[in-house]
Amino acid sequence: MPAARKVILNIGVILFALLVAFIGLEVLFRIYLSQTASETIQLLYTGTREDFRERTSVVGQPYIGFGLTQTFPTQNEQGYRGEPIAPKQPDEYRIVAVGASTTYGFGLETAEEAYPAQLEQALHDAGQTEVKVVNAGVPSYTTWESTANLAFRVVDLQPDLVIIYHAGNDVGARMVDPAQYTGLNAARGTWQHYDEPLPRSAIIRLVALNNDWMENPLWYETYLETATPYMACDVDTDGFCTNLDLSALDVLEQNPPVYFERNLKTMIAIARIHGSDVMLSTWAYDIVSSPEGVDTMRADFRQQGVDEHNAVTQAIADEFETLFFDLADVFPSDPELWIDGVHLTAEGTQLQAELYADYLLATVFAQD
Repeated sequence: MPAARKVILNIGVILFALLVAFIGLEVLFRIYLSQTASETIQLLYTGTREDFRERTSVVGQPYIGFGLTQTFPTQNEQGYRGEPIAPKQPDEYRIVAVGASTTYGFGLETAEEAYPAQLEQALHDAGQTEVKVVNAGVPSYTTWESTANLAFRVVDLQPDLVIIYHAGNDVGARMVDPAQYTGLNAARGTWQHYDEPLPRSAIIRLVALNNDWMENPLWYETYLETATPYMACDVDTDGFCTNLDLSALDVLEQNPPVYFERNLKTMIAIARIHGSDVMLSTWAYDIVSSPEGVDTMRADFRQQGVDEHNAVTQAIADEFETLFFDLADVFPSDPELWIDGVHLTAEGTQLQAELYADYLLATVFAQD
């Protein structure tokens, strides 16, 4: 046998052996996933684009960027969390809760455990059975998205009262290059629809995901792109922006909460011009329950940012004479109430709802 032919044959044998080994490894990995991994992890390594669309809780929406899907569990056909919303009845008093994941109830299995549903139940228990509370919270929203959501969607629900609960995510919206800090500086962006197929091999996907060669299709942030490019702050273990050459606190100082303030004022104006009252609430967090890490509520810049936003919230409530509840001032630091120092357990949302209900019973419903 000629030497060249022998080399080619040997290479072919090696390649065939590698292919067989790869296929065997692929089969074993898929068997391992089917036997040990959660449904979500199995989806990550074996799902198609269509599978991910069906499992994603948010989708693109005009003007807003993104909102809730109509098919995700615990979300209704109108794109809100909870049961379908019936047409407003003549004797109904409708409250719409506007906010982000802490309004949506991130980490809670059912819509009934989120604070808006618990607020409705607390008011019903107190005799205010004509009250309906709609959960308009969307995970990752800032006051930018909530302002658009209120203007283009929430007003259609004809709310009598709009509760606005924001502060945390707006800190991230300020953590950008000061030269690019503008009123269009949304923290997330607009939804991008991707149709290109994902790698069919679970092994290839495993290697690609762990080496950042592909974006995680389970993270809906993967599908979001900012409307205008901006340089976000990457915080290191010392609390400094590694890509802006500024400390995190310096960025906050150079990017004051002027747009958070403007967005709250705009939401008040939108609600009132459409005949709705407004209740502002400070945003509660817990340092003790927050996990160790750079960008958690243990970080000084996160605490400073939220505290600044809470002060703005109270000042605006005073200036425009809205209803106001200082949740941050009264909410306890109890590990049974907190999931991660930001999101509340079902017991925590129940307490939040009861505190709001007592306040509303003493103000809005005091004449009943």
